[in-house]
Amino acid sequence: MDSTRAPVPSEQERLGGHNRIASQRPPKLAALQALVFCIVVTTLIVVPPAQLSPANLLEGRIASPPDTEAQAVPALATKPDVWGGSPGARKWGSAVRRPGTAFSQYVKTTNRAKLNRLGCAEGRRLRSSTDPDGSIVVLDFGRPTKKGKGRAHRWGASLFRRGFHPTSAIQQAAQSYARGVWRCMEGDNASTHLTVALGTSNFGRGVSFSHGRAWAEMVNRANEWAAGNSYINSVRFAGANDIELSWAGPRRTKAWVHGYGSVAKWPYYDYGDAAACPPRGNCLGAWTVEDVWYVAWGAHSARPLPEIYTPNGIMAEQWYRLSLYSLRKHGVRMWIAGVMSQTTACRQSRDPCHGMNNSPARAWRLMHRALNRDRRTAQTLHWATDIAWTD
Repeated sequence: MDSTRAPVPSEQERLGGHNRIASQRPPKLAALQALVFCIVVTTLIVVPPAQLSPANLLEGRIASPPDTEAQAVPALATKPDVWGGSPGARKWGSAVRRPGTAFSQYVKTTNRAKLNRLGCAEGRRLRSSTDPDGSIVVLDFGRPTKKGKGRAHRWGASLFRRGFHPTSAIQQAAQSYARGVWRCMEGDNASTHLTVALGTSNFGRGVSFSHGRAWAEMVNRANEWAAGNSYINSVRFAGANDIELSWAGPRRTKAWVHGYGSVAKWPYYDYGDAAACPPRGNCLGAWTVEDVWYVAWGAHSARPLPEIYTPNGIMAEQWYRLSLYSLRKHGVRMWIAGVMSQTTACRQSRDPCHGMNNSPARAWRLMHRALNRDRRTAQTLHWATDIAWTD
């Protein structure tokens, strides 16, 4: 998503109502009205309107209550983490070495042999790595899809117009990828580790609470398999979602997030955009800064791994401002896990991607510089990943 070309709402949309002079009121009546106003405002702050909606009350009958902005990120240590640690602040102004680049994939097949070979290629790259933070790859299986009706229905993903593929087949393909990684990085003697994030998106009619729940259940099962096969010390799974603000509004996207969080034991990574958000203007469509913050970081299971495609630095600036917004509004900076670039995918499709062609190194530098020029958002940026197309 090219956030530099996204439409920006007009200034008129930021304005509301007309200025007028309040009428004079008797002192006692004015004092009573002021007291009532304070009570109402306090109630709205303490109890967010979303918690009072019929949809949330109904959802609470069929699943555990979703996160709300008021409940989000009460303490950093409460968020699930793939490797049992927490993202850490670094000393402001200190030098940090750029991590190696891992290679994510737009996946068009669930063929286990092909996924095993892809995993082996990544494993060979990791064999010489001694990075204590490891690496991350996203296996993007396309938009959410559903097949069947009633209790017989199944959830899955599109694999980019290759037809319906259920979560069971996606899980098996991802496990084959992990086998290849473990074998070719010499898993028993590995000096680093890999997070394999199983990705979908917020595009299409399948984006829903139920799909998010099914996706989290798939990730849970994949990690149970990894633990049962002694891979868990070298390769672990997480969820992922390419949340693009132009693909769906915040309501449907949050439904997926709430579904994922209702059963998740592992985080998901938001490898999407913040289209048209500050400093560009207002965020795209119905999205607010609060909405983007919530799906990327505020929700209990959410971690940001943003697209930093633009060489002019606008995308990095947007995510820096989201981290600062998090600190100002919610009391804790947004900890950004790493960055995604798309250089390899652009070359494969013979698309020069003008204006969206950051190299992995440049994407990381732009994001790291934006965060660490300000002591309030200074942090270690652990990962860099470049996405490619599978055969």
